[in-house]
Amino acid sequence: MKKKKSSVKNTRDPGADPKLLLISLLQGSHRNLSCLSLFSFLRAQGVEVDLLFIPRQETYRRSVLTDFIRTRGYAIVGISVMTDMFSFAQTLTKDIKKNIPDLSVIWGGIHPTLRPEECLNAADSVFIGEAEATILPFLRAFARNEDVSACAGVASRDSSGKLHCNPPSRVMELDSLPIVEYDWRRFFVYDHPVRPFGTAEYAAYSHYHGEDYTLMTTRSCPYSCAYCCNSFLNDLYQTKGSIRRRSVRHVLQEIHAALRKMPGVRFINFIDDQFFIHRKWNEEFCAAYKKEVGLPFIVRLKPGTFTASDLAMLKNAGLQFVQIGLQSGSERTNRLIFSRKFDRSVMIASSRMLAEQEIFAFYDVIIQNELENDADRNETIKLLLALTKPFKCFFYSLTPFPETRLERLYRARGITPRADPYGKGYADINQNDFYVQLASIIPYTSSRICAFFLDHAREPYVRKTLAAYYRQTKELGNHRVTTAQNRAQESFAGTTCE
Repeated sequence: MKKKKSSVKNTRDPGADPKLLLISLLQGSHRNLSCLSLFSFLRAQGVEVDLLFIPRQETYRRSVLTDFIRTRGYAIVGISVMTDMFSFAQTLTKDIKKNIPDLSVIWGGIHPTLRPEECLNAADSVFIGEAEATILPFLRAFARNEDVSACAGVASRDSSGKLHCNPPSRVMELDSLPIVEYDWRRFFVYDHPVRPFGTAEYAAYSHYHGEDYTLMTTRSCPYSCAYCCNSFLNDLYQTKGSIRRRSVRHVLQEIHAALRKMPGVRFINFIDDQFFIHRKWNEEFCAAYKKEVGLPFIVRLKPGTFTASDLAMLKNAGLQFVQIGLQSGSERTNRLIFSRKFDRSVMIASSRMLAEQEIFAFYDVIIQNELENDADRNETIKLLLALTKPFKCFFYSLTPFPETRLERLYRARGITPRADPYGKGYADINQNDFYVQLASIIPYTSSRICAFFLDHAREPYVRKTLAAYYRQTKELGNHRVTTAQNRAQESFAGTTCE
């Protein structure tokens, strides 16, 4: 029987290169590295492509977007979708297809990779995994009005409704990809109305007022934590966490290009899950970076993978900040729920090494977790109290993202998660929670006071005092809130709770 063609159609002249619009839905920011990489790849291949950022969902108006798409004559719109933007992506797709029925809408990103069948309820086709490895054959088939359902890494339905979900490919040699470059001629931002994206917009939609440049030197993660999509990706590619890394020269070329385009950049933000992997690469990087760039930078590191001499080398090259995934101080939680190796003494020793090198530490903490008990939470507070100051914490709510091992655990136990991965997700923090309040004040409050709160956590007076102190420090927005500290100290002077 002859295979039916996919429902994805090219209504332009057969063989004509389709004009493509990529849309980033990342809220409040332009640092959608997947979109930026794919855009740069397509431009290097001669594809006519633009990139539109929609950083504020609340400003969206259907007519503005569809008028922009129609005026510029795109044949395909590609939307980068994370789980928390799934509903918004559905709305955009529905509006586009209703007003421009000839146009094809494709999705890519982590959520289509996790749940392609769900995404095909809205999109014509979805890309699984790294689109740089698979999008060109798709575009060529589309341009010739041929069947795209056989394209690698693409999921689609044919005209009979049958699902075709093809295995993905990966880019094995990252240096084969062009460096990411911001293209002011082809970047746009939709913040009612649509306007060109330039240096002012780079600063406006940045967490650090445009003073940072964010990039990655690797793909994949060496770990497989139960709550992280990397556990799914490692299974999908059957890689067991093997890391692909760009050369030092390739990384520095991107940084140089960024500094030419954005002269206001003052520090470099490397968001690799684990920066320190190969010592030889790091030695080459540190020497070249210090000589050619010399700006302060931040990396993510796992305790136990670096020594004091490693930190000294990175510090000499410009390292000022390190972000660490602490997550929980409970051995039970880390081992049985998170599938993470955990050593409390290593975490404490690493914090001491960072302080000795005068490298400021940020710790990621999953402070709200319905799978923990108070004994687990107490262990997290005790670990935070044992860390060497100064440091700051970022707090999260445990979120069972689709197709992760954590989601399967929730399903097996019949638990409805507090944090909705399709909603606020890990940002959904209950500010009235005792442990959230206590953990939040630890970085700038004496250990004696924090230990008192913990030891007398069942006393209503103590909880009320902690809540008042927490609210005041939060309102002041100052991590050195001496007035509030003094008041707390006065409150506990000579106080005993039984």
